[in-house]
Amino acid sequence: MPYKPEYLTNLNNVIQLVAQSKISEALADFENYFSGLDIGPYSIMGWPPVWRREVYDFGRLFDKDHNNDAGQFIQKINEALEAKKFENGAEAIQFIRSEIIWNYFPLEEGYSSNILKSLIKQYPGNPEFRQSYSHFLESSGNYTLSVEESCLAFKIEPSNDDFYANCFNKCKHYFDVLLSKGKLKEADNMIKKMQEIVKKRKDVAFNNVIVSLKDRLGDHKIISERIEGIKEIAKDAVEKERGRIIEIMGFFVAILGFVFININLATSSLEFKEILLLMLGMGIVLSFFATLISILFHEPEKFIKDPRFWLLASLIITFIIFTECYR
Repeated sequence: MPYKPEYLTNLNNVIQLVAQSKISEALADFENYFSGLDIGPYSIMGWPPVWRREVYDFGRLFDKDHNNDAGQFIQKINEALEAKKFENGAEAIQFIRSEIIWNYFPLEEGYSSNILKSLIKQYPGNPEFRQSYSHFLESSGNYTLSVEESCLAFKIEPSNDDFYANCFNKCKHYFDVLLSKGKLKEADNMIKKMQEIVKKRKDVAFNNVIVSLKDRLGDHKIISERIEGIKEIAKDAVEKERGRIIEIMGFFVAILGFVFININLATSSLEFKEILLLMLGMGIVLSFFATLISILFHEPEKFIKDPRFWLLASLIITFIIFTECYR
């Protein structure tokens, strides 16, 4: 059956009764309303956007801000669906029921999502159930799938301005999330997706939004590059400082070793000349050790030009000469 204007006006009457807290009257009118709803399965022409927006408004009466009890309305629909009273209006009634449910029940419980997934499976070509499911996914933090479902609804019905705006805004929200997490490449992909969405429409407002998002992304890229540069500088500074600390510790250990060995030598029964020779030998060995640590943690680009290399060579030669003379 084709769409009738009273489908809009009668539902608006129910909305007004609920808004006035005349629940008994609203329930009676609502039952009469869906009993006579012979709108047929979803189609772009058969389900005009103006009627669907009225269904959205009806569903929003039961969100947390309005604090209306949806239980009795859902029960009326469930009883009618179980009795299989409808053949040509079942899909439309499921649509009304889904709008009540996802607005009314807490999203984290999963009840709404299970019903919406079941309706998507039952009516895969109906974009309304996908659009509602995308709202749930976005609220649950599953932005990737939310964008997919919302843009699929827009793909099914590209002439629908609501689907167009929802698809774009979900991409923009996901862009903001990605940017806050520093995922610049993924955020850039979202901009490309938004450009695809508005490509076939001369939408100045959304195109201006995309330009603004590109500027934001560009700023973040510059900041990210500078932060990476600062990180590298800080890393190099830490590495240099760490090497310097180890080098100082190497010299400190060498000095301590030299002092303790000399104390032991001074208290030994060796002759003074022998003690001096041993002290000189230990001084050469410990100087070699300290210089080698310095080279290991501050490796020069060219050994030939590094004075430490020549100092190390001199210590080796001195040690060889010293051992030969001492022997």
